[in-house]
Amino acid sequence: MVLTSDHYACMVDLLSRTGWLKAAYELIKSIPVEPQAGAWGALLEASAEQWVDVSLVKNKMKERGVRKIAGCSWI
Repeated sequence: MVLTSDHYACMVDLLSRTGWLKAAYELIKSIPVEPQAGAWGALLEASAEQWVDVSLVKNKMKERGVRKIAGCSWI
């Protein structure tokens, strides 16, 4: 079976949707054929979704009055 760029795009999509963004990016870089826009699109979409999730969590924290504790350093 000869793998096509569509096969790689599907793998990038699966890795990206499960949070393995770095692995998905490494796969794109190692593809022996020219990566299709679908592979890059899957990676970018998953990345954007993670930022949306971060935003939702931060908003919930603000609504509930949760504050992060300021860090300190003992050098």
